[in-house]
Amino acid sequence: MEQKIYVTTNIIAHDENIEGLDEYLRALEKTGATGIIVADPLIIETCKRVAPKLEIHLSTQQSLSNYKAVEFWKEEGLDRVVLARETGAMEMQEMKDKVDIEIESFIHGAMCIAYSGRCTLSNHMTARDSNRGGCCQSCRWDYDLLEVDEDGELDLYYDGEGEVTPFAMSPKDLKLIESIPNMMDIGVDSLKIEGRMKSIHYIATVVSVYRKVIDAYAADPQNFKIKPEWLIELDKCANRGHCFSLY
Repeated sequence: MEQKIYVTTNIIAHDENIEGLDEYLRALEKTGATGIIVADPLIIETCKRVAPKLEIHLSTQQSLSNYKAVEFWKEEGLDRVVLARETGAMEMQEMKDKVDIEIESFIHGAMCIAYSGRCTLSNHMTARDSNRGGCCQSCRWDYDLLEVDEDGELDLYYDGEGEVTPFAMSPKDLKLIESIPNMMDIGVDSLKIEGRMKSIHYIATVVSVYRKVIDAYAADPQNFKIKPEWLIELDKCANRGHCFSLY
């Protein structure tokens, strides 16, 4: 079975990252990689010049969320765009209606507190660049949430049940299993699952469940229903609670 391999080269490049870029991209092409997932215009233009056989997919690090931006990258010659996690169904539909390009959308996994490619919290907190593969996930830390009380003093914030809110900046994980039929109807070309640094068990379970959903809906759209056991399997995997993002 022929496999496709897409290499993440989606850093926001600084001058120190440019040296050796030509040779690296040529090596990827020579070894048979299918393409690269990229965010920086410099890397895109370099790839076109030195490794033209590689497909170029725009990373979610560019946070595309409107059809005009998708149209721009289509005109730049890209093969596919990976949308911002915050992109909604109506926006996806408009992109597919107005731009002839493959679109890929995240359906499961971690959410960032900011738009992807726009966060520098890790840079400030630990001097690790979140846009060059070094994010320390500062938003996942346990912060004290404070409010100014009636006397003008800072106090711990309590929710409606009198509880302190733990991990106030940590988003829940994305889970769009119930939206898969709609995304298939829209014509989304590829569904993306966060798998980097995950266990084999996590990846195998999540991929298996979504594969079953896709196949079941494709086989019989009229009678399709989400099976409870699919939801149970996903909930067994490590997660921070689940949400639908802005879909």
